[in-house]
Amino acid sequence: MDSVGMDKINDLTEGPLFDEFIKATGLTSDDAMYLKNQLIDDYNNYRINADSVEDRLNELVNTILISKGYDISLDPEEKFLTYYYNQEYTLMHCTVCGNPILYNDNYCSKCGSRTQYHSNTSLGFFNDRKTNNIPDNNTIQEDFSNNIVNEIMFDDNVFKYAIVTYLNILNDPSSDNLDDNTFKYYNTTIDDVKQFSLDNNLISESVTKENFLSLANGLSVSQLKQILSGYKIDTSGDKIDLITRLIDNLNITNLKKIFDTRAYILTSQGLNLIIDNPQIYFYNKFLKTYSLEKFQQLYQENKDTLNLSQIGLLYMNNYRKEYANKLKWGLYKNTYYVDYNIFKYTNKKNSQLLSLLKILTCDINLWEDNILDKNSLLLAPAITNNICKIVYDEKIQLSDLKEFFIKAVDSLEIPVLLLSKETMFQYLIKIINKEPLDKIQEEIKEKYNNLDSKYLFDNLTQQQEVVYNINTLIN
Repeated sequence: MDSVGMDKINDLTEGPLFDEFIKATGLTSDDAMYLKNQLIDDYNNYRINADSVEDRLNELVNTILISKGYDISLDPEEKFLTYYYNQEYTLMHCTVCGNPILYNDNYCSKCGSRTQYHSNTSLGFFNDRKTNNIPDNNTIQEDFSNNIVNEIMFDDNVFKYAIVTYLNILNDPSSDNLDDNTFKYYNTTIDDVKQFSLDNNLISESVTKENFLSLANGLSVSQLKQILSGYKIDTSGDKIDLITRLIDNLNITNLKKIFDTRAYILTSQGLNLIIDNPQIYFYNKFLKTYSLEKFQQLYQENKDTLNLSQIGLLYMNNYRKEYANKLKWGLYKNTYYVDYNIFKYTNKKNSQLLSLLKILTCDINLWEDNILDKNSLLLAPAITNNICKIVYDEKIQLSDLKEFFIKAVDSLEIPVLLLSKETMFQYLIKIINKEPLDKIQEEIKEKYNNLDSKYLFDNLTQQQEVVYNINTLIN
C-alpha cells in the first residue's frame, strides 16, 4: 500500500496542533491514541483510502463525543463542539442560544452553531472550509487577519525558543514547570521571558475567572482537594466538580495567589507564534539535549520537503556520524533512544522495534565512549520490556523477528560484534520468553571471560588495535 494515506494520517494526528485540538474538544490522550490507531487500522485493511481519511477521523471524533454525552445532532460538519481550552479567555455569548463562549470559539459548545467569526489560529484544522470574518453582536471584536507575530524582533533563535517554550507551557500548565530552571538552558530567566511576552502582546494579564479553568485542570485531584480544604470548601465529587467549586467560590485575588505566575493568558498573537513554530515544541519534546543551533539550521534547510519527524531522524543520523567519527559509541547508542521516542510519538511500531533492537545490540557489545568496558554490560529492563511488548502486541513471528534483528544489527556502525548474530539472537529469544534478565546477563558475561577489564582508545588506530586484540581472544 502506498504511503500517501499514512502520511496524511500522521500529518493529521501528530504535533502541537493535534494536541491542542484534543484538549479543546475535551478528549484525552488515550482518545488521541485510539483515533490514530483506528485510522491506521482502517487504512491498512482497505476500509478507507487517502481521500477519506479526514471524513473517517470526523466520524471517529463524533463517536467519542457522543459516548461522552455531547449533542452533535446538527450539521454533521459541526463536529468540533467545544473550545474550552486556554485561547484568549474573553467571555462572550453565542448569538443563537446565549451560551457563554470564548471569543476564539468557532462553535458553540451547547447548540453547535457556528459563531460567525473566524480566527486563523483556529484549532479546528480538519475543516478546509473558509469562513468570512463576520463579527457577531458581542461587544468585543478583533481583526484576526493582522498577524503581527512576524514583526516581532528576537535577539536570536535561542531567545525565540525560550519565548515559544514559555507560551507552550502557559498554554498547557500540566506540561512543565514555569520557573527559572526551565529557562536556564536558553540563558534567560522567566522574568525576562514574561516581560518580553507582555511587551509584544503575546500574553495578557487581563483575566476573568474563566481564565483559570485550564489552569485548574492542570492540577491533580489531590492538589485540588488540598486547595479547597484550605479554604474550607467541600472536597467531594470528581475533578470537574472540584474545579467548578474552586472557580465559583474563590475571587480573582485568591485564584491569582493559587496559580501565581501562571495567571497569564495567551493572546491570539501568542497562539499564532506557537502554531507558526511547531519545530520548537518538537525540539523541546525530543531533542533538547542536542544543539539548538544545528537543529534550527537543519529545520530551515528541510522544512519544505520533510515533516518534523523526518527532520528529527535526520538530525539524529547526523549526530551518529559525528559520534562514530569521534569513537563516542555510548553517545552513538543514545541517539537510538531519541529515534525510538520519535517513532513512538508517530506510532510506528516496526521502527520502534528496530530502534530498541539496535540499543540492545549496543548494550550487549560493550562499546562506550573511547572505551570497551567489560563491566559496562547492563541489559536495561525498559528496553527488553518494550521489545517484548511490541513483539506480543503486534504478534510478530519468530522468523519475522529474526529479520528485524538482522536488519537492526547490520545497520550499526560499532567497530566489531563481540558475539555472532546467531548467538545474540538466541539471547533475544530468551528475553522474549521472559527468562530472568539477570541470568541472561550472567550468561553473556561468561562469553567475555577472556577479555581484559577495559580497552581504551583515543584515535582510530588505537581502536583498530583493540578490535584486532579482541578478535584474537573471542574467535
